[in-house]
Amino acid sequence: MIIGFITTEIIVLGLFGKLILDVSKQFNLNQRYIRLFVIPLVLFVIGFTLRISGNNLLIDLGYFFTEFTALFVSTLFVIFLCVGQIKYWKI
Repeated sequence: MIIGFITTEIIVLGLFGKLILDVSKQFNLNQRYIRLFVIPLVLFVIGFTLRISGNNLLIDLGYFFTEFTALFVSTLFVIFLCVGQIKYWKI
């Protein structure tokens, strides 16, 4: 049963990774910036898979990964907003 969950998560991760790469090629983004989108996705998938494992220690670790990912994405969003405003007001 857990193998089915892990397989599904890997397929979803692959699809989202492919989507991110396709969009990045369309907008000519640097590959360095792609890591900022892929790392939270990988951490969230790992965390979610650990949360459904059934082992209490792994469930706690899974919650840590998913909450860290949410915090990481929110922090990146705020940083990009601030940097964008600084760049806008310097013009």
